[in-house]
Amino acid sequence: MVYRSFLFALGALLFVACGARSPVLDAPWPANGLDDGAAAIAGQLDGLRWELPCLGSTEWPEVCACADSADVATQLRGNPDQIYTVTVRLRGVVEQKAYIRGAATGYVSRGGSPADDDWNVYALTVDDPPMVYFLNHGTSRLYYTTRLDYQLSLEIRGGSAVRLHAESFDLRQIRNRDPNGEPLRVPDVAPHPGVYDGQFLQMDVLGVR
Repeated sequence: MVYRSFLFALGALLFVACGARSPVLDAPWPANGLDDGAAAIAGQLDGLRWELPCLGSTEWPEVCACADSADVATQLRGNPDQIYTVTVRLRGVVEQKAYIRGAATGYVSRGGSPADDDWNVYALTVDDPPMVYFLNHGTSRLYYTTRLDYQLSLEIRGGSAVRLHAESFDLRQIRNRDPNGEPLRVPDVAPHPGVYDGQFLQMDVLGVR
C-alpha cells in the first residue's frame, strides 16, 4: 500500500476520534517545585492515550477490525521563550512497526518514516522544536502484540502544538495477544486488571524541567 503523507492533516486535528485521557489519572499532575509554565505542560500531557479498540472479527483469528485512526492534539501553555524537557513514561499494548531512516533506540524512532506496509503507526509529533517520535518501532508483520513500558525525554517549546496519532491503514489490527495467544495486561494502567480489547498506548508525565 502506498504510504499516505505523514502530515496526517495535522493542522486540522483537535481533541477528536478515539484519543482519550486515562480514566484513572484525572487528578491534576503534582506540580511541586515547578513554575507555572512547566506545571501547565505537565497537566496537559499527563494521562493522554492513543486507543484503537477492536470493533469486530475478521477472517483471521489473530486480527480484528478497527477504526482508521485515532487522534489527540493540544496547544500547550508555557513560556514560548523556554524549551522544556518533558520526561514521560509510555505504557500499553501495540503491534510493532518497522520505521526507516530514523534514529532508533529500543521501541522509539526519532524521525524517519514508516515502512510501506499495513502495520499500525503510533506517533507523537512536536511542532517546536519540530520532531516526530514513532513509539512502536520494531518488526512489521508479526501476528502478536507487544507490551510496552519505557521512558522518553521530549524537547517542547512553550506554546507548541503536540499531537498523538495512531493509524491502522487497512481498518484492521493485531488482537491483544502475546506469541502464545494469551492476552496482555499492563499493571496499574486502565483497564487493569482487565484486558483491553484492542491496542492502546498511554503517556504519563514523570517530570518537567
